[in-house]
Amino acid sequence: MKARHDNWSLLAAVAIVAPMAVGVPDSDSTYSTTVTLGGGMGRHGTGLDVYLGTMSGSGYECDGTYVPGHEVRGPLDLEETFTDIGGGIDHRVGNSRVHLGVRGGYVWEEATLVGSAPINPFTNEPVDLSEAMGSYAKTAYWYVNPYLAIEASNVGIGFGVVRSQIPLRTDKEQRIPEDLGKGAGTQPSFHLRLGPRDLLYVSYSLWEGIPIYSGGGMHNAGVGFQPGRQLDVWAGYAFGGPYQTDGVYLRTTVGAASPVALNLSLRVPATYQTADGIGWINEVGGSVGVQFRR
Repeated sequence: MKARHDNWSLLAAVAIVAPMAVGVPDSDSTYSTTVTLGGGMGRHGTGLDVYLGTMSGSGYECDGTYVPGHEVRGPLDLEETFTDIGGGIDHRVGNSRVHLGVRGGYVWEEATLVGSAPINPFTNEPVDLSEAMGSYAKTAYWYVNPYLAIEASNVGIGFGVVRSQIPLRTDKEQRIPEDLGKGAGTQPSFHLRLGPRDLLYVSYSLWEGIPIYSGGGMHNAGVGFQPGRQLDVWAGYAFGGPYQTDGVYLRTTVGAASPVALNLSLRVPATYQTADGIGWINEVGGSVGVQFRR
C-alpha cells in the first residue's frame, strides 16, 4: 500500500508544481511560432553494474593462445527520483511546411539503493557501494535538441540531434558508474505522424518530450484524435529510457486551437522486481505545461 500511496503522491505533486508539451504544430495552423514551457517529475529504476574485482587469466595455452584476466561485476538496482524542466520554440518558415526549432532543458536526479548489495565473490562480503552511490546519489545535467520538421495536413516528419551534458538513460542495459565520467552524450530525435491532427492520426516519437523524461521518455507510439476543436487527446505506449519498464502513456492539450494552451501528460505507474529478487521499483512520470502561439 505504501508504494501505491507514493505513486499518487508524486502525481499530485506533478499536477501542482510544474508548467510540458510535445509535438510540432502542423502547417495548416494559423500560428507560425509556438513557444512551449514545461516541467514534471517522476521515478525510474537504473540497473547498475559495479566492479567486484579482476579474475586472473590462465596465461598462455598449449597452442600459444593467451587467455587474459577479466573483470567481475555484479548487478545493483537504484531507484532514481527526478525533476525535469524544459522549453522549446518552433517556427514555421513563411507559408511553407518547413519547421525549424529547438528544445532544451535540465534534469535533476537523486538515487537510492533498492534491495541488497551484491556479494563480492573474492571476500564473500557485501560490496562497498560508497563510491558508486556517491557518484549517482545526486546528478544534474542539461540537454539541447535542435531539429527540422516538415508538417502537412496528413503527414509530418522531423529529425534532430539531442546533445546532453552526460549520456541520457537510453535503455534497459546495465550501466556502470564510469558512465558519469564519459562527458557529453549524443542521441537522435525523430517523429512521424500519419493522419490529420483534427481527426485521427497515429504517431511515433523519439526523444521529443518537453521535458525529455517526464514528457514521455525515449520512445512514444500511439493514436491521437480531437473530440472537439479545443481538445487534443493522445494515448499510446512508452518504452525505452529512462524507464526500465514499458507502460501506457497519455497526454492531452486543452485549448488546442487557441493562442494559449494547457498540456498534461501521464506515464501510468508500472512496477518491476530488482535483480536480487528482493526489492520492487515503481516507475511513474508526469508533466504539465503551457504553449504560447502567435
